[in-house]
Amino acid sequence: RVRVRMENCGRTVSGQIVPEAKCYPNFRRPRVEKREKKIPDFRYQYTDTKEPDADFSTKEVVAECKRLGLPEKKREFNKLYVKEGIRRFHDPGHGYAVGSSSAMMIGYLQDMSPLVAHAEVDAESKSNGLGDLFLSKTGWVEKGVSHLDSSFVRGSPPENFSLIHLWLDLRNTAKVGKVRNIPKPL
Repeated sequence: RVRVRMENCGRTVSGQIVPEAKCYPNFRRPRVEKREKKIPDFRYQYTDTKEPDADFSTKEVVAECKRLGLPEKKREFNKLYVKEGIRRFHDPGHGYAVGSSSAMMIGYLQDMSPLVAHAEVDAESKSNGLGDLFLSKTGWVEKGVSHLDSSFVRGSPPENFSLIHLWLDLRNTAKVGKVRNIPKPL
């Protein structure tokens, strides 16, 4: 979507998906920030050839991925979606997508009704001061991808920040067992 929007505005972009890459530095700050060592799950990194300041011509769209569903071995996935997902876009220490007005969360819905998962994530988000998650007009897409939105205010510009949430319904799909480490032959 970003590429199409930019090209529709007459801006040329070229980009690549970068998995597990450190957060992009802020060239307006002279020192390395703690957040620059943090590693979001994916970044779509692209070059805006019409950006007048070469230091700021590289842009990014950040995506963080989390599991959703019933707790396993004391891991409450719906709470972690907020605490180790959404919060990383809000807290300066992680600073995911600093300088951007939006980013993306990808949720893997494993074994729970999307209505229950939504209610739990929404309650956790509100209790952490991160606002509501709103389901798109298309509603829940069984065995597909559902779209939700949320927004909150951050302490760095641009302050108004929105998150696109894409929840993949993986219920009723093949379960993968634990992967064994097989020793490599000498």
